[in-house]
Amino acid sequence: MLHRQRNQSVLISIVTIILIACAAIALPVTTIVVTPTAISPRNSTTTIPVSTQPSASETAMPTTSINPVSGLTAVYIPYGTFTMGSSTNFSLRKGFCSTSQHKVTLDAYWMDQTDVTVAAFRKFVNATGYITEAEANGNAGWIWNYKINDWQKYNSPDSGPNWRKPLGGKVEATGIEDNPVTQVSWNDATAYCKWAGGRLPTEAEWERAARGDNDARIYPWGNESVNGNLANFGDKSFKCRLCSPYLDDGFQYTSPVGSFPQGASPFGLLDMAGNVYQWVQDSYDGNSCYSSSPVTNPVPPEGGPERIMRGGSYADYDGFYWKLRVDNRWSRPAGSSFADVGIRCAYDNLP
Repeated sequence: MLHRQRNQSVLISIVTIILIACAAIALPVTTIVVTPTAISPRNSTTTIPVSTQPSASETAMPTTSINPVSGLTAVYIPYGTFTMGSSTNFSLRKGFCSTSQHKVTLDAYWMDQTDVTVAAFRKFVNATGYITEAEANGNAGWIWNYKINDWQKYNSPDSGPNWRKPLGGKVEATGIEDNPVTQVSWNDATAYCKWAGGRLPTEAEWERAARGDNDARIYPWGNESVNGNLANFGDKSFKCRLCSPYLDDGFQYTSPVGSFPQGASPFGLLDMAGNVYQWVQDSYDGNSCYSSSPVTNPVPPEGGPERIMRGGSYADYDGFYWKLRVDNRWSRPAGSSFADVGIRCAYDNLP
């Protein structure tokens, strides 16, 4: 009797399973479609490739903002400490001096992601009526002389250089609105940055923006040798007497800002090596090497007859390319204007 009951229970279970399976087959199949959700970028600017071995403060997408005055993008650089200076003595060039590398701590600040463009400088001139020193001096500026393989000052009311025609000539240059403005003196750069709501960066701020916090790299992109994919420098395209015939960045003179994203600094700044030098606040007296400067927010020295520039340019061609190093320094008189010197502003707070 017990055996029969067990057989009946098993039979009932089998029938139940069959009925459930048939019901499942009869049910309509519902297809679930998952629609991808569009993710808005954090900023409207292009993501900048980050250099090797970034620190924690450099790993996220750069925090950027559009300056409403100039229309240029600025990058936020948070509070942090970096290694400043050089352990190598390049005494071939005035302005550069070797100091033992030392740690410097800076409060947060903003800096233009690119050099100031001709278009942005034109907005400044149109808004203020500003006249550059080159223009006030009868269109007097320095341009490259291929015959002597060096810079030469050229002065002519009719055909001398100024920011509108940086290589000289009687007609204003065209097609350079997105290129860095040049033939601007330190005084011109100071006036522009004030109009844009900022100031010139200190040497320490400039070097940190170029080098990052994590290491004492040689170039903004790291320690990889200079090549035509990383920067605009004195190579085959520049056609100077000693330029390398094996390297080619594709530009004889200035290039549109941001043309070499692979050469970005750890903080996402572009053209911190090559294209054009950039004026900084610091003066240079022929001797000072900031060896005794404070380690926290160092104040730029004053009193020297010249002002420091950083970054190297399209005309820097020596085989070692140390002029493109993040620790390279160069100085010129504050009132001078060159075809390879431009502007990059810093901001304590954006306008």
